[in-house]
Amino acid sequence: MQTQPNPRSRRYVVAALAAVIILGLGYWLLAPWLSSAAAPEIEGVTWQLVSVNGQPAVPGSHATVAFNGGKVGGSGGVNQFGGSYRASGGSLAITDLASTMMASADAALNQQEEAVLSILQGQSTYRVSGGQLELRSAAGTLIFRA
Repeated sequence: MQTQPNPRSRRYVVAALAAVIILGLGYWLLAPWLSSAAAPEIEGVTWQLVSVNGQPAVPGSHATVAFNGGKVGGSGGVNQFGGSYRASGGSLAITDLASTMMASADAALNQQEEAVLSILQGQSTYRVSGGQLELRSAAGTLIFRA
């Protein structure tokens, strides 16, 4: 004699699975806002580019970066850019970086901007000391001053 599964217990299993999926999705979507995105030592300042990989910034380039409330924005010297960031304990993750798509007649300025955006995108470490912000990633090093 074979017994039929109880329809009520099947509903409980389906409801439990649905709840787990919904909670997991909710956590995944909310995790960036629940984590410590802010880094008070870098927030609220417009940082001016001083050097890229040990080379001085192109004179007159006015490249900047600013961090505010989990958002990052600035200028690579030619284009404006923006994205999101999370920082914790000297680690920095910049994601969803996007920029306008203009070009300069100055090849050095275009190269500088390409390097700045490449270094900013993704995982890096940061250090603030003496009014300077140093960002290091696998792509290189940026130095900014307040």
